[in-house]
Amino acid sequence: KTAYEISTRDWSSDVCSSDLSTLSRGSWALTESDPDFANVVLLLHMEGSNGSTSIVDSGPLGLAITTSNGTLSTAQSAIGGSSFYVPSSSQGQINLPVNSALVLDGDFTIEWRVRHSSLSGKQQYFCNFNGTNAQIAYQSGLYFFPPNVTRSLSLSVDTWAALAITRSGGTMRWFKDGTLLGSATDTSTYSLSGGNICRNGSENFLGYFDEVRVTRSCRCTEDYTVRSTPFPDS
Repeated sequence: KTAYEISTRDWSSDVCSSDLSTLSRGSWALTESDPDFANVVLLLHMEGSNGSTSIVDSGPLGLAITTSNGTLSTAQSAIGGSSFYVPSSSQGQINLPVNSALVLDGDFTIEWRVRHSSLSGKQQYFCNFNGTNAQIAYQSGLYFFPPNVTRSLSLSVDTWAALAITRSGGTMRWFKDGTLLGSATDTSTYSLSGGNICRNGSENFLGYFDEVRVTRSCRCTEDYTVRSTPFPDS
């Protein structure tokens, strides 16, 4: 680097929330960039005014996102000033468009923040019942379908948790607040194309959802430091 530019890597290359921070002396502007941004297929910051139903995909694809019943809320947020809120009476969901980039059939990373208002029953995080029946949910643990298994995960009501799932070479890993909880062999296809985040009807999620990022690569394989700022938009 020249004397006019200083670059620092905040995290190691195998960490989920990796980014690149650059300070330019000419403008003194601190900018962040994600070295794996080209592989991001969904990036939802859940930012907006209280009661808004508009959610923007800030990733490279800029997918058209719609909502049903749930709204943005400024009452709670893990990062930023708002999150997507699903009260028990609304059974809200975020609707994802049909796009082949959302078919996760190889290495991938899914990161999100969640705050449950209840932990009863099965509560869908990411699902698709449009022919593929893919599910990632909470059911006294982290539930996957396929292969119809529940992995160890302990959550508390009214408490934010940073959750992440990664897959590399057929090995699935799951994390809570930056801590690796376990790993298992899993080569299933998880299609989010035309699917949902949260879900209307039965098995609906209850609480707040924030800062979602889906990447078609494995970002981490070991413990990492959870970010306190939004994921980079470039």
